[in-house]
Amino acid sequence: MKRMPMVLTVMILAAASAAAPPPAATSEPVTVEELIRRGRRTGEAVADGTARFLWTTRVTIQGAAFDVITVLDGARARRSLYVVQDGERRYELLTIIERDGVWYVREMGAPLGKYRPFEAPLRLPNAYLVLNAADLLFLLPGAMATVESVADGEATLRTDLPPQKRAQLQATVDACRDTLRQLGDNPGAEQVEAKLRELERLLRDGQVVTVDVRTGALLANSSPVLERRILSLTTEIEADERTFDVSAARWPDCTEDPTLEGDLGNLIMMLHSPMATPGNADRLKQALALRLVNLRTGQVRRVPFRGPAGLGGCFSRDRRKVYVSGLDMQNGGLAIYEIDLSTGENRRIGEGALPDGMALMSALSGDGTTLAVLMFSPDLQSQLYLVDLAGDKARPLGRPMDTAFLSWLDDGQGLILVDRKMVSMDEPTEDSVARMALDGTVTVLVPGRHPVLIPRRGRILFQQDDGWKTSDLDGRNVELYAGGMKGYGFPAVSPDGTRLVWMRFETGKMPQPVIQTFGSTAVTELDLGPGLWAGPAWR
Repeated sequence: MKRMPMVLTVMILAAASAAAPPPAATSEPVTVEELIRRGRRTGEAVADGTARFLWTTRVTIQGAAFDVITVLDGARARRSLYVVQDGERRYELLTIIERDGVWYVREMGAPLGKYRPFEAPLRLPNAYLVLNAADLLFLLPGAMATVESVADGEATLRTDLPPQKRAQLQATVDACRDTLRQLGDNPGAEQVEAKLRELERLLRDGQVVTVDVRTGALLANSSPVLERRILSLTTEIEADERTFDVSAARWPDCTEDPTLEGDLGNLIMMLHSPMATPGNADRLKQALALRLVNLRTGQVRRVPFRGPAGLGGCFSRDRRKVYVSGLDMQNGGLAIYEIDLSTGENRRIGEGALPDGMALMSALSGDGTTLAVLMFSPDLQSQLYLVDLAGDKARPLGRPMDTAFLSWLDDGQGLILVDRKMVSMDEPTEDSVARMALDGTVTVLVPGRHPVLIPRRGRILFQQDDGWKTSDLDGRNVELYAGGMKGYGFPAVSPDGTRLVWMRFETGKMPQPVIQTFGSTAVTELDLGPGLWAGPAWR
């Protein structure tokens, strides 16, 4: 059985409340096609700046709930207020006012700041996930659904699961059944059985959603990670200039273009959970956010992915763009996105060419033309694909295999990766450093894990039980690297091969990012701020 790859999960501990929405005026029959048309018109009005709305969305994750109150006043401005209520006390955790393409951000426990859209490095765990779910959403064109009833201006629909979600759900059902067989009468079996019944019902009956008949907006829907419900939605708003006023405070300016950095080799991507401590890191490591870090200045900002969460991949050849694995909330799974760090533009890569599933790793060839992507299918089979960025075409490379840690050879004629072989379910895999040619042929080089090609040096860095080592490109001439680097892991190499960022692990402390000149035994700590840092990506 394949091991479950890392997936994005969520943990927000809070509770919220809000008034129930007033009843709408109509119960006229309506078709799915008409709801899609109305949703498209509403979405176009939001996009072109002619829509005026006030709405409150409750987002619930693992029993914890937040309310997000949003005021949209056409092209003038937008204000989102993120609140939580504890008993009789109401806390305003986050306010974002968007004016003239700039976010003015006020977050509890953090300094004020103004940012370009989606770049604010918010402290709240999964804040972007909640904000994304709180937005106006609509039925997708071609949605397979049936209107079951219409009452008080709300249409209740039963929708068929998209093929990707159905396949993922079936894989989860199969895994639950396996777990249940292994548990027998042991503790935990009842919870697994209850979850299994819920998943089987969803697989059999599909998903129930409610839609606002007037606007076509989704009022209530759920996913495996959250539930959302619009509690009130109106065009009758009384917003004036004071609603969007930002003149009463001084806002530190964080809107500069990161690609204006003199040496773009100083930019690196890392995952960060700002509120994590040694005591809660196991929980909050599930809430890691993708950051762009300037190693020279220490400035930290969010990689401007417009979705809720992402994983670092690689940089473009000119380092003005990045390729990331982004969470696709409407279709499920992880997809590859190209993000322009200068303009903030997002472009999905390989849409229709790559299969459905989870794209967990990517690596760009030295000439910048081909992206290697590791895809996990819903049944957890992993397959490497090569994507031609010019034509957005993809082809599988080699056979499915358990692999990770992709590095292109300098000459572009293949990749270095790890080749894992399962011994048994209760033992670690046997890992080897391997080379994959462009015809899919795999050559095992040397026992080891987490291989990293050091560019321009003809060396591979990898880990064995007795320390970190290097070898030549054929797995020969193995040497201990910098004394073995005991206690260090997850190295990321600079594009010129001269520096490495490592994570240092010490008992009772948070992992500490450090930087090292290649081959030196000395390291320098990177002071990037508190919290949990992980997953550096530099090339």
